[in-house]
Amino acid sequence: MLFRYAFRNITRHRGRSALTIVAVALATGLVTLAHALLVGFEDNLISEFTRQSGHVRLRTHEYSKNERFEPLFHTIEGVQTLREKLLATEGVRFVAPRTRFGIIVQYTDRSMVVPEDQVEDESLLTDEQIFGRMVSEFGLGIAIDPATERQVDNISQKITAGSWFEEPDPEQRSVVGQHNEPTNPVVIGAELARKLNVKPGDEVQLVTYRGALVIAKAQVRGIFDYGNKVANRACYLPIEVAERLLDMRDQATTLLIFGDTHRDTETLTSRLAALPWLSHLEIKPWNEIGLFRIISQIFSFVVGLLLVIVVAVAGIGLLNTMLMSVLERQREIGVLLALGLRQSRVVILFLLEAIVFAIIGGISGGLIGIGTSLYFVQHGLELGADAGRNLPIALNTTIHAVLTPQAIMLGFGIGFLVAIIGAVGPAFRASGVDPVSAMRKT
Repeated sequence: MLFRYAFRNITRHRGRSALTIVAVALATGLVTLAHALLVGFEDNLISEFTRQSGHVRLRTHEYSKNERFEPLFHTIEGVQTLREKLLATEGVRFVAPRTRFGIIVQYTDRSMVVPEDQVEDESLLTDEQIFGRMVSEFGLGIAIDPATERQVDNISQKITAGSWFEEPDPEQRSVVGQHNEPTNPVVIGAELARKLNVKPGDEVQLVTYRGALVIAKAQVRGIFDYGNKVANRACYLPIEVAERLLDMRDQATTLLIFGDTHRDTETLTSRLAALPWLSHLEIKPWNEIGLFRIISQIFSFVVGLLLVIVVAVAGIGLLNTMLMSVLERQREIGVLLALGLRQSRVVILFLLEAIVFAIIGGISGGLIGIGTSLYFVQHGLELGADAGRNLPIALNTTIHAVLTPQAIMLGFGIGFLVAIIGAVGPAFRASGVDPVSAMRKT
């Protein structure tokens, strides 16, 4: 009987009821959409992060202790043999060797050089007019296996000028110290290229240090743009070239292990930790690497804060509507109490109305949330080209939502919870109305 009466009240005050249902629907839809977008953002973040860290990372313990210095004396030796053994291990799909090191990239701009046949008095020329202007920029050297990187990283798809590396030809590689040798290919970031004012085909000099100063000629093969200033200061070169330049034959500072998916990392890590021939190396899964832990904590805080804001806004709106309902129905409530309806039944009456609002609003909001989420699953949310430019890691600025059953259930659950919480206060206030005073009100 109370349920029928509650439903009749809802249909009788259609404007107020519609407002309440809209509040619940908005809460449900917003939570569903927000969850789908945030999961999509998290997946994007993990995907970009694991491209740089692998699903599991192998390093020497000494290297990890001095990581911030990019040390080149604490390397993994016998890389080729280790790669072959790792690729034969169950669950391992790719093994990517990488060596990171500090580097200075130099470029001599000869556009201001005066041709000899046009020189009348050499004493009047500046050094730049005679030798050209040398520009030097610090960057991060990253030695990689180009073929493997095509499989595990999307950098080859970020090339904006020139091309990615071709398969290395041993006959065409230069030897440090020789003159007129074929130049070593490098692919550099857009920020580095802008500072140096170079384009594909230009010749640069690489300067680094490992026991002694190393200087080598190189040719810019391509320029990539990650949309991130930090990543765009990198200089990629084939690991065979770096081994020769740095005198690191069959060595690398890091081996990145990739399985089928990052969700299998725990199993893969346990399997690798059980291998006796890896006991001398540090084995670390992607989710234990320092930077990601910080980002993950920030992400969890943002998710929690967003849910609190949605619940608070929708809850206040619903509380307003229900309080308005109590004030408008003072006389009606007074009559019910005078006729003998217990206070507890008045509370139940208002809660039943809230449940109806929650069901109708939850279903409506759920459908809206699913519809908008599916749109962003298909088309993605464009954050803008500059969104990730100053972040410490590269980030895909188009976020594709990931709609999960958890998003739908969470949206409906939050909507239902908001409706009930918003009705509790007004329900108890209604039950405390004095029947005589209430019936005198018009």
